[in-house]
Amino acid sequence: MDLLEILFCFISWGDWLALFVSGCLGYLAGYYMPHGWPSILTTMLVSYHLFLVWLLFNAKHGLQTIKSFGYVASIHLACLVVIVSLGSGQLVVPHFDWVCTGIALLAYFERGWLFEPRYAVAAEAEEPIASSEEEYHEWLEYSARQGSAASDPGNSRKQEFEQWLRARRRAG
Repeated sequence: MDLLEILFCFISWGDWLALFVSGCLGYLAGYYMPHGWPSILTTMLVSYHLFLVWLLFNAKHGLQTIKSFGYVASIHLACLVVIVSLGSGQLVVPHFDWVCTGIALLAYFERGWLFEPRYAVAAEAEEPIASSEEEYHEWLEYSARQGSAASDPGNSRKQEFEQWLRARRRAG
């Protein structure tokens, strides 16, 4: 598998085209700003936010945030700090402004950190499953054999048991 196949495996053609267009628009906006930091920041921030807006409005499934507003704002600000830090390379490397337009790819990861598809949350809101005492003891034996490495860090023991029970009933 070559590099292009890997790149297009994770990001669709439409998203790559939107990245290119947002990069060009960001570069154009930065071109009309005074030379130096205003130009660099405008290029990166315009292209980043245009691409982020594209990703949010063009999601295959509706997106929703399950985090608090403070969490979302702090992650977004942290991404902006990373963007501004990477933009300082313009002061050392000539023609780095073309690379700065590609920094908008960070928006792809920010969308994944902050939002999740609506169907994922709906799947978690399923009705509780009735279980027998035998199934619970089988799960205890199973979880003891697996150890703590198999458990998800954010899940309670009850959630792990319900996931195991659903998977078991789907399989058999």
